[in-house]
Amino acid sequence: MVVWKKGQKPGLQNSNPLMLEGATAIAAYIGKCYNTTLEWIWHFGLPAAKNRQGVWISHKALILQWILSKNRLDLEHRARKALTVEAVREAAVELGVDPDELFDEVTRDR
Repeated sequence: MVVWKKGQKPGLQNSNPLMLEGATAIAAYIGKCYNTTLEWIWHFGLPAAKNRQGVWISHKALILQWILSKNRLDLEHRARKALTVEAVREAAVELGVDPDELFDEVTRDR
């Protein structure tokens, strides 16, 4: 049986260490300020929702998944920009490989 202290709101008590309750706790977890956290929730889809009491809640695993997916897209974008023909030619020259021979091999394999 749960006994509530005077003035304490009845509700679920968080016993899961992976759950974050409150925008302040979420902000501390991601290392950002309160306002930035709310901005990320509203504008960039940081996974969080309000419970019945109006408190922001989230799960650490959801936040990590969100961060990794955002970083993956950024890395893919950077990789696409980095792997231009000119970048490959420069890398080949730095490695002492004739760029024309390198491109001949690639086109021959197709």
